[in-house]
Amino acid sequence: MSMNDKVAVEIAGRKLELEIEGLMPMQISLIAAQVDDRIKETKRLHPKEVDTFKLFIHTLVHQEAALFKLQDADSTNRKAVESTLDRIATALQKSLDAGAAAAGKGK
Repeated sequence: MSMNDKVAVEIAGRKLELEIEGLMPMQISLIAAQVDDRIKETKRLHPKEVDTFKLFIHTLVHQEAALFKLQDADSTNRKAVESTLDRIATALQKSLDAGAAAAGKGK
């Protein structure tokens, strides 16, 4: 199978054929299974909701919220890493400058 073949999956009792550019069939199947699990969890949390469209909307909103939180955490982590690298670079430059000054005095 190439990376752009359609993959037969079942989500919320509905059979679909999915094709997602850049993903292998196994990855698409895994994602579909995770979506199906999320919908089942949403049904568990909202047992009185019978409108499948509303259940899907709830599921999608919760997934987007989780993605937003991950992106926000990633952004925070990147800023912390950049700040740490800046401090290290500054300390290294000061050390190099001090070493050059000391070497200049020794001549």
